[in-house]
Amino acid sequence: MRFEDYIKSLPIAEDFKNLILDQNFRDSNPAYYQNYPVLFSKAFLFKKNDLDYLNIAGYLYYQATLFTDCLIDEKEIEQFPLITICQEECIKILTSIYGLKSNFWKLWNKRKEEYLQALFIDKELQKKENVALEEYETLADKKSAFGKVALDCLFTIDNQDEDLYQKLLLSHKYFSVAFQLNDDIQDFKEDLRKGQFNWAVYLLQKQNLSHTDPDLLEKYLYIRGISKEMYQLGIQYCDKALSIVENIDVPEWKNTLVHTQTTFRHAILEIDNYLKALTS
Repeated sequence: MRFEDYIKSLPIAEDFKNLILDQNFRDSNPAYYQNYPVLFSKAFLFKKNDLDYLNIAGYLYYQATLFTDCLIDEKEIEQFPLITICQEECIKILTSIYGLKSNFWKLWNKRKEEYLQALFIDKELQKKENVALEEYETLADKKSAFGKVALDCLFTIDNQDEDLYQKLLLSHKYFSVAFQLNDDIQDFKEDLRKGQFNWAVYLLQKQNLSHTDPDLLEKYLYIRGISKEMYQLGIQYCDKALSIVENIDVPEWKNTLVHTQTTFRHAILEIDNYLKALTS
């Protein structure tokens, strides 16, 4: 079943259906989140029908997570009913697949706890003068708890190879760091405004650059080579993620990692061209 068909069949108000199916939302977020379990699906055994519904549940959970971020960061109380609907429909689907007593729910609760831990870690890192890269890795991994639910879902259905599952989780962790590095560059000014921990902001502060003008700081981000350094680091983390799954049959996941690296390389070229234009 397609996501659109499922949402349209729900007994909820049309306004909520339209918000969940909003094309602008889809276009402004990575397309792979619409079918996240598919990225790892070839490595596990399951029914095709289960995968279709896991994709739907996953995208509902993804939306609920982003809407929750808006509620927390922007105090957008109007998001609350939409969050509730997305969470409820997601849990309905998962319950229909796993029942009530599956070990899956232990993992589900673990991921919810990780999401909350990420909020706490973010606040703690803001207070620190020196932040180790390993601490940033932990933050990125906790913030990506949603993505790990896809692996939890597939592993719980298959429940055969713990080593495979752990390798995929580690690969996912490395990717989450690359994703967060890019996110910190893209959301630089927004994170400054919200007071959220951001690796780019942290690196600027280490260079004693703490100007109050976000536009000026963003220019320093490129002129001082910080954005380029972060993209290069992101490429390295994608390499780590790829090496972990070298002998695992997850072609869609590997394609996602390679595509991310390509995107970062293009960004580096654009930065180099920008700097050449400034100095010519």
